Amino acid sequence: MRNLIWAITAISLAGGVIFGSAARAQDQVRRVDVSFAAGTSGASYSDTIVGYDSVEYFLSASGGQQMRIDLSTSNPSNYFNVWPPGADTAIFVGSSKGDHFNGVLPRSGEYRVQVFLMRNAARRNETANFTLDIAITGAVASASTKQPDFADGNAGGPDWYVVRGVSAGDKLNVRAGPSTENAILGQIENGAQLRNLGCQGQGQARWCQIESADGRLRGWVSARFIAEGAAPNTAQSPQQRPTQPVADVPELFRRSTGEFEVGFASGCGLLFNPAGKLITAGSSCSPAQSVRAAEAVAAYRLEQGL
Repeated sequence: MRNLIWAITAISLAGGVIFGSAARAQDQVRRVDVSFAAGTSGASYSDTIVGYDSVEYFLSASGGQQMRIDLSTSNPSNYFNVWPPGADTAIFVGSSKGDHFNGVLPRSGEYRVQVFLMRNAARRNETANFTLDIAITGAVASASTKQPDFADGNAGGPDWYVVRGVSAGDKLNVRAGPSTENAILGQIENGAQLRNLGCQGQGQARWCQIESADGRLRGWVSARFIAEGAAPNTAQSPQQRPTQPVADVPELFRRSTGEFEVGFASGCGLLFNPAGKLITAGSSCSPAQSVRAAEAVAAYRLEQGL
C-alpha cells in the first residue's frame, strides 16, 4: 500500500514541478505593470519581499532606447534580472553584475524585470525592503539600424561552443562583461565546451556570454576564439558528483547537460530538467522535500537568469 501511495504521489509530482509547488510559486510572484507619469521618462517602485517571493515589473520599450535601472535595498542578497521580449536568458543578471543596469535595448516589446532574494537568504526566510528606479530614454533606432544579437539556444546561435584558435600555451580569458576593460573571472583552454548564453556586437567586437560545461564559470569571451560545438559527454566522473549534503537542506548540483540534481542528507534524491521541471524523485523523498527541492532549483535558475 505504501508503494502504491508513493507511486500516485510521484505521478502527481511529475505533472508539473509538483502541483503544490506550482501553486505556491504562482502565489510568490507578484506582477507590476510599469507606467510613467505624463512628461516623465522614469518611475520609482518600493516593495517588500520575504523568502522565495519575487516581484516582476513589466514595461514596453523600443529597440535602440536606453534603459536604466537602479536597486536600493535593505538586504545585500537582494538582486534583479532583466529579460528582453521572447528570450529564455536574461540580458542582465544581478547576482553577477550588481544592482545597476544601464544599456541599449536589443529589440522592441515587453521587458521583464524580476526582483528576488538569493537562495542563501530565501531559504532563511529573510526580508528585503527595496526601491526600484526605472527609466527609459533615447530616440528609437531606425529600422535600418542593426541591433545587437542576443542569441540563445532556441534562436540565433548554437546551444554549445568550443574554444578554438587560442595560442599554444595560452588560455582564453572569461570576463565579467563584454569588453577587455572588464575584470577577468577565469581562463579556459582550447577544446573547452561552453554553453551559449547569447552574443552581442559584430566582427572583432563581438562578444558572447558563456558558461562552462560544469556550470562553475560564467562570463563573457571574445567570439574570435569560439566556434559552434557539440554538447559535452553526459558521463560524469565520481569527482563531479555532488558532495554529501549536510543537514536536511537541499544541496543542488547542475549537470553538464543542464539538468539539476538535488539531494538531502536523509538520502532523498531528485532530478529536474533544465527548465526546472521534476523528472524523477527517489522513493525516500517526502512531498515536503520535493517542494523544497523545486524551490531551490527555481531560485538557482532565477539567480542565473535562466
